[in-house]
Amino acid sequence: MRTRSPILVLLAFALLALILEGALAMYWRSLLQPRLYREAASQAEVVA
Repeated sequence: MRTRSPILVLLAFALLALILEGALAMYWRSLLQPRLYREAASQAEVVA
């Protein structure tokens, strides 16, 4: 069992990294990007 523990730790951290990356991608696509587009359009109308 001791010889497999580094592999299990590596897999756990890899899984956590994938979950974090997926959460950040979902945050960007669903919340941040639309807000930035709306803000850019609003600023473009003000400048024009």
